[in-house]
Amino acid sequence: MIPEETISLFERLVNDAREKAKDEHILEMIQWKVDHTWRVVETGKEILEGEKGQDWDVGRAMGAFLLHDVGRFEQALLGSYSDKQTGVSHAFLGAEMLVKAGYKDNEIIEAVHDHSLAVYEGSNVYTKLIKDADQLTIIGEEYLLEKHPEQKIASEEVIKTIERGVKLDTSISVGQIDHLLSYWNWKKFLYFSTSKEIFRNRKYDEMLLGKLRLFDKSGKTEEWLRKSTDLLATTV
Repeated sequence: MIPEETISLFERLVNDAREKAKDEHILEMIQWKVDHTWRVVETGKEILEGEKGQDWDVGRAMGAFLLHDVGRFEQALLGSYSDKQTGVSHAFLGAEMLVKAGYKDNEIIEAVHDHSLAVYEGSNVYTKLIKDADQLTIIGEEYLLEKHPEQKIASEEVIKTIERGVKLDTSISVGQIDHLLSYWNWKKFLYFSTSKEIFRNRKYDEMLLGKLRLFDKSGKTEEWLRKSTDLLATTV
């Protein structure tokens, strides 16, 4: 389903980064992003299969899922996946890498470039597909939440952003609870009905609530969520 030339390009970019890796840790970071990418491909496939009659090319969409994070491989060489810490937008870098590699599909390059914007209001359907598949996959990688600093309660900026009904950008997240709330907030901004169905079917509400209770044993964040937001409206 993914064009062979797209798979070959992806493998070439991965191998280029591996050759530049200075130690095993960097190689492990690259491999983790390879694995993440294939999880995004699988989630993206679920979305495509659930959305009937849409005006898109399935092969191009699958290629977009595969190429969406190629910038992470070069970013990993800097020792971090964080755009903030490295000063490098992995999405912008990925689009630049595709251009330099001779990739000709400008609509997919644009989708790669824009996929990590906190709010996307454009019309590129491939950007929307990538964003939904990527975010659903990231939520499923919930074990990574524990790598963030501990918090007793969400930061004030995150609380105010959620109460305004605005989509959260993880760049403002301070620690575990902030990142968890960012993930939860994403469900309100998924583009496709199938994406929302996947969120429900994977029981992400229940999983995130369990994590929240683990991180905030006082229950204050959960109490605030139930009182001031609709994020827990479907959760017991």
